[in-house]
Amino acid sequence: MEQAATVEEILEELGAGDKPTVVALNKIDLGPDPAVVAEAMEAFAEAVPISARRGQGLAELLDAVERVLRRRMVPVRALVPYTEGELLHQLHEWGSITREEHTGQGTLVEGQAPAALADRLEAWAVEQ
Repeated sequence: MEQAATVEEILEELGAGDKPTVVALNKIDLGPDPAVVAEAMEAFAEAVPISARRGQGLAELLDAVERVLRRRMVPVRALVPYTEGELLHQLHEWGSITREEHTGQGTLVEGQAPAALADRLEAWAVEQ
């Protein structure tokens, strides 16, 4: 728990203290005290026991990261001008597109995006 406090302190110093986190409880293959693991699982909302060495729990770790990221996604619907191709590329990279249609004015997209990217798309938002 002391190590976790140090990590949190460093994240604060870096200005990242408000970012969502997933805690990987590594070295689970070394047989840590089950009470300590249970305490850590209770202390951290998104904690996943893993063994990086043996590959144990890695799928669960990825699932936890995906859950945390999806909670931070917001719905978007925008008609992105063709001149804003980089923005559309970022939506493909960091978001989730459920509909994409090329029109005479640009690319109509619907889906989910991280809040910061959704803010950048706001200028081209369109109603349903």
